[in-house]
Amino acid sequence: MVEALVLGIRGLASILTAVNEPGVKEVLKRNRRVIVFLLLIGACGLIWKSSLLKNVTLLSGSEAEIVKAAREGRPVVVLPESERNLFNAVQEGRRTASAHPFMAALLEERLTLIDRMFGKPGIVRVPASELGSVALSMMDHIQVGMVATSTDVTWWDDKFGAKYQDKNTSLANFKPILRIFQYESDQELVRLRPILVEQKRANISVFTAKLDMSAPLDDYVVIDNVIAGRLELSIDRRPRYAEFTIDKGEVAAINARIEQIKQHMRPFKE
Repeated sequence: MVEALVLGIRGLASILTAVNEPGVKEVLKRNRRVIVFLLLIGACGLIWKSSLLKNVTLLSGSEAEIVKAAREGRPVVVLPESERNLFNAVQEGRRTASAHPFMAALLEERLTLIDRMFGKPGIVRVPASELGSVALSMMDHIQVGMVATSTDVTWWDDKFGAKYQDKNTSLANFKPILRIFQYESDQELVRLRPILVEQKRANISVFTAKLDMSAPLDDYVVIDNVIAGRLELSIDRRPRYAEFTIDKGEVAAINARIEQIKQHMRPFKE
């Protein structure tokens, strides 16, 4: 009982000390009921071991869940991990910016770039320089399957292309992948043939379609029928930037565009 009281008092002291830190007031305001409830548990002796709070993080949970976790000896949590990480990042950013005007200007520039990535709610823009790492990460998060087009003339050429090919052939053993290779000439189709053969042998559904130069020069991908991406290409079919979205209307529009391309596709045969 005494140990629990001491623990509760220490927790209250820590909160009072931190309350003037930038951003902490907002966190406390949003979670005051849960925080007060935690202190009451400590004061009443319902949390009987200080070890219960050694790994306490701010995660969301109902009061009933907190009581149950405490009784079972599990860590009690109050905020989502993502919010805690964001809160810590903001705090670190404030400390860094206050150190020197140059650091403040540099951070402001980075924040401006991040702001430009969000064209509108539900859409994230990725610059061409980051497409490789984003595409590889995308493959690690596919849960149901993927449908994609391939129009970018540089996509399969460099080291990234080889890594992306490996990711695709590995995933195809477990998840369905359909890819439509769009080409402008027979010579281009001949150049793509080794890639098409490897993917077809890896159980990827491979199709080809003659490129419609009157249509937008974009590549498309739909993941799990929930996330859609559009890769905008230049006139010479090189990547400019990509946009990923979870907006249902945008996903439906990209699905519709893929369906239009499917009308002209043919199954690839070795």
